[in-house]
Amino acid sequence: MREQIKAAPVAEKPSDVELDRSEFKKLSEIYFRDNIVPLELIKASIDSCFTKVDIVDAAKRRFLSIDWPYIYTLNIDDGIERAIDGVKVLPYKAFSRHSGRRYVYKLHGDAEDVLTAASLDDLQVIFGEADYIKSLKKNEYFLGSLTNDFCEKMCCLLVAVLPTNWIFHSHLPVYHLAISERKLREFS
Repeated sequence: MREQIKAAPVAEKPSDVELDRSEFKKLSEIYFRDNIVPLELIKASIDSCFTKVDIVDAAKRRFLSIDWPYIYTLNIDDGIERAIDGVKVLPYKAFSRHSGRRYVYKLHGDAEDVLTAASLDDLQVIFGEADYIKSLKKNEYFLGSLTNDFCEKMCCLLVAVLPTNWIFHSHLPVYHLAISERKLREFS
């Protein structure tokens, strides 16, 4: 993200020094919400880093083979649902559970949604501060389901990187899973 923002031929953008000092959340706001990086370049980057992800590590596959009733992830890649043949549940979309399938609740959205976005305004990923605020206001059903599941059921939270400003007061299994650190570094 950082290098694509720096390379964008746009006059009105943060300086290289500001970008080098920016954390992931701020970079995400610039990358996904400011009209600096062309949408087609964003789509190409998301496609190459976050789609068709295969989890090949045997320990990770065994962990996923546990019959978790609910899997929540901050990852936007498709590795988890591909590994378990799971159904993805996305923010801002109504859903109803069916007992015959396993569900992967994608708290930050999904890479495929980025690939189908017609404009930056259509992006349904949740990374920046404005995205979080919008999610709290317009994502009530999804967040209500999350709250209920964490309070009343056994859940699994799978993340590539857990944001430092998130604190969970529960004994949730947290397992770094789908995205390799190399791909995450390439993207940011």
